[in-house]
Amino acid sequence: MVDVLHRLVLGNDVGEAAGKLGRPVRLTPAEHARLQEDGHLRESLVDDAVIACLELFEVRLRKGVAWREDGGAGLTTYLVNGSVLAFVDRLRIWRRTRAEELLCSPVDPARIAAGLADPDDVTDYPDRLDDVADAIALLHEKDPLVVTAMTWRVDTDESWQVIAGRLGVTPKALERRLARARAYLRRQRERRDGRA
Repeated sequence: MVDVLHRLVLGNDVGEAAGKLGRPVRLTPAEHARLQEDGHLRESLVDDAVIACLELFEVRLRKGVAWREDGGAGLTTYLVNGSVLAFVDRLRIWRRTRAEELLCSPVDPARIAAGLADPDDVTDYPDRLDDVADAIALLHEKDPLVVTAMTWRVDTDESWQVIAGRLGVTPKALERRLARARAYLRRQRERRDGRA
């Protein structure tokens, strides 16, 4: 089971397998790369999923509602499918934990400068990297969730709607926060330029 789940994760096929079982999930390119590179993280998620599957199997077996020989699927298939479903839960927990870490971590201004740009007004963010660094530092103090959203946007190229879901807010709420952040930065820049 462990080897099968590792292969599904490494081949980025776990999402398709979970989808066939009614629990669709998609690894972003950044997540897939991280799981390929970080064997310890991958092993941890896979091992936790397999253990959770076996624990649930034991509980269901005692209740008499687990796998049956005449139930259709072989025991190995049954347990692999259970491990895939448990992996989806472990992946979602990891994503939440990663979001919390990103909210508290320092950010690289060069990586997310593009995330500050308003699609309707490309002058909505500072041109020089020092200005971008200052803007991000201001934003990180005011609303770290916006900085995390912008980082994910640049890292994964996902839509704001997908990012909002991963952060646990509605797309409209994220849109409002981004608009407030842009307005805040615009006011800060106008104050700075007014003093210059």
